[in-house]
Amino acid sequence: MAEETKAIVLATTDYLMPAAPLEHMLTTFEFKQRFIDAVLKKDVDYGVIPGTGKKPTLLKAGAEKLASAFGLAPMFEDIDKVEDWTGAEHGGEAFFFYRVRCTLMRGGDRIIGSADGSCNSWEKKYRYRGGERVCPQCGVAA
Repeated sequence: MAEETKAIVLATTDYLMPAAPLEHMLTTFEFKQRFIDAVLKKDVDYGVIPGTGKKPTLLKAGAEKLASAFGLAPMFEDIDKVEDWTGAEHGGEAFFFYRVRCTLMRGGDRIIGSADGSCNSWEKKYRYRGGERVCPQCGVAA
């Protein structure tokens, strides 16, 4: 019986060409920069998140403005969740976990991008937070 051979196909430069002409890309880039300068507000739409370094991050309000400007619609999908209110499955301590996928759509059927985000109640910033009410002026339990 003859040994089977497999062909290897290498990508040609046609596959590595830009998706749009340079002039179109420059126009799009210039629009984005003008949009940022004219519409997005520092510390509202973008800003530095404390404890993450010095690089500004796009915040929710800014992402919503950009999505609107480019005709994008976010679609959210629950991927996984755990809601253990009594802690019966987590050593007596309540536990909550959520993973959500956001897919940006354009024109109703064209997927532009997709990303998952997750959070749980045992993360340091949530787990050791007290649930008591405190006075907003002096911090004394109320």
